[in-house]
Amino acid sequence: METFSPKEQLCIALADLFLDTDVSASHASVFRAMAEAGFSEKETQVILINDVAPAVGFNLFSSAGEWAGFKPSWLLARIETLKGRPIKRFFAKACTYFLAQRMWSDLMRHQEDNGEAKRSQRVLPRCRN
Repeated sequence: METFSPKEQLCIALADLFLDTDVSASHASVFRAMAEAGFSEKETQVILINDVAPAVGFNLFSSAGEWAGFKPSWLLARIETLKGRPIKRFFAKACTYFLAQRMWSDLMRHQEDNGEAKRSQRVLPRCRN
């Protein structure tokens, strides 16, 4: 069985937001991964926009049918590959930036709608700017 770092677990949870199915059930796993990893909302948003969206955002532009999920080893390798190819990563990020921002807004709205904001304030550190 593979073991993943807290950041890798968060990336895996965030990737589920890019499935072409109803992803609202994935929101709880994202919040859980954030809490377990100790990432703030701002840090999680940066990971979503810079790492996960460029790696898997293409899935929402595909018409291949319903997708069950991304294999964790493939996902993590794809993220690392794009980090090593700045130009390719730049174009992937440019294509998915607004999509990732929309995903983030939906995720935060879900947190507020379900009252998770109050419950999770104890476990989700906020970035102080």
